[in-house]
Amino acid sequence: MASLTIVECFGVPGVGKTHVASRICQILEAEGISTSDLGILIGKASAFSRVLRKSSLVCRSTAKHPAALKIVFRIVKLHRPRKLRHWLKLMVNWLYVRALIADNSPSAAVRVLDQGIGQALWSTRFYGQEAPNREILIGALTEFLGTLPTIALLIVCIGAPEKVVRERLKQRQDGRSPLDKNEDLWERASQETSATKCVLEYWTCNSSRVSLTDYNNHRSDEALDHKLLSHALESWIAARVSHVG
Repeated sequence: MASLTIVECFGVPGVGKTHVASRICQILEAEGISTSDLGILIGKASAFSRVLRKSSLVCRSTAKHPAALKIVFRIVKLHRPRKLRHWLKLMVNWLYVRALIADNSPSAAVRVLDQGIGQALWSTRFYGQEAPNREILIGALTEFLGTLPTIALLIVCIGAPEKVVRERLKQRQDGRSPLDKNEDLWERASQETSATKCVLEYWTCNSSRVSLTDYNNHRSDEALDHKLLSHALESWIAARVSHVG
């Protein structure tokens, strides 16, 4: 577990995070790097099964590392959510992401998440009332990462034209974002995506364990250019192999 690396996708709801994450698994496996996609598998399960598995993971992980509650509470508190239900939702989101990363059942060098720390931060900003001081927030995020058995976190920032993303949102059968019920929130969601990415970029400048790469998922038919995505991950793969070696 000491050599565990996290690759996660980040972007506005509907941009194609789950699809890109699945392709990332394929690319890494083709490079001989073992991966785990537990979060993706749970996300594709039925609503009932999803709730049970998430609850089980969160309870087990939090019981083993109760100190994580304090850090998660601090991150959420910095943003001052508007309602109690938002507080609870965000706390569970953060604890679930942590549980996915810390879970030791799958044996793999790389854990791939379609929604990880970056997306948890996006949700926290979206439901919060204010943006905290950047240095204080980065300190909390670094402390959160420090509780996990990771040596590296790669965040793949996915972008796509607004028209393409809106079309995907309309076609989703089982969406789980604020935009699925209210498309009028698009402008705010886009603003929070840009603001969150700025925070993540600042984090990469202040942490040797965090890196960031961009990928343009512009195809409206949801098909991905395997070669382009491979190139986006190429430098990271080379750096990881060099480090492990």
